[in-house]
Amino acid sequence: MNWEKVIEIGKENYVRWKKLAQNEKNLETKLKYYRKTVFWLEILLISKEIEELEKIDEKEAMKAKEALTKKLSDYLNEILKEL
Repeated sequence: MNWEKVIEIGKENYVRWKKLAQNEKNLETKLKYYRKTVFWLEILLISKEIEELEKIDEKEAMKAKEALTKKLSDYLNEILKEL
């Protein structure tokens, strides 16, 4: 998957969770949605950083990819616990 696709997915999820949070009346649920919004914003920022790092420093880009993979893995585990 290329970085454009990763960034597109991140934007879609960011917008989705932000809209849900803004429209939610229950405070607990609203906070849950905002946490997911912040998560996807972080993914967007990390993805852009990796995209730029790949142009100048492959070693640092690899470290950032590992951090991104861990963050996504942790998010997946959190979602699975909610099911």
